[in-house]
Amino acid sequence: MGTRIALTHSSGRLRGLEPALVARGYDVVRNPLIETVPLLDGETRDRARGLLSCPWLLFTSPAAVAAWRKLNLPFRGISSKIGVVGDKTAATVQRYGGRVALVADPPTAVGLADTFLTTYPGVHHVGLPQGNRAKPTLQQHLEASGVQTRSVVVYKTETLPWRAGDAEVVVLASPSAFKALPDDVAKRATLVAIGPTTAAAIRQQGLTPVVAARPSVAALLDTIDDLFVSEGE
Repeated sequence: MGTRIALTHSSGRLRGLEPALVARGYDVVRNPLIETVPLLDGETRDRARGLLSCPWLLFTSPAAVAAWRKLNLPFRGISSKIGVVGDKTAATVQRYGGRVALVADPPTAVGLADTFLTTYPGVHHVGLPQGNRAKPTLQQHLEASGVQTRSVVVYKTETLPWRAGDAEVVVLASPSAFKALPDDVAKRATLVAIGPTTAAAIRQQGLTPVVAARPSVAALLDTIDDLFVSEGE
């Protein structure tokens, strides 16, 4: 096929996607557009430690979990229960010895809020370790239902340069990655979104993404293959 596809997510995500695309004959270029950097200063550590007084901690990304760990804050032996946005975040918590009490369904910020509010309606105070670009969606949904929230920024997201040249297809796994994509690339390339949150960020800029049915390697492969079948390649 020879079509150039840029993968903009970090190497730890969507394992197996790159070799599967190469095996299908695509020209694959790995070009992460963002990286997360934990904030390890004393003030951040103290503020994050204060969240342990909350009966619940809600993590919306593996990056937030990793930053919590790098701040030397515990997952074991804490009174706070842990809720997460999806299976990957849950796996990261478990890898560090934590126990996950709630997983969002569907795996979005709104899904986390709705799952939490439905399952634990009597909780009125939660802690939110998050990144500097976190959208207020989760916080707003919780507070609209009377839940008090405390958020602490435990990591920041930095933009990396575009190096994938004239890639015809760009796979995007987060709104932050789309935001980091150069405007000229976004307008000329076919944008493949891993899920509805990323797709919504793309549509807000007046562009039309192709959206995978699920945030999985198999679904992305089907989406990309269908794209070129529909174009007669």
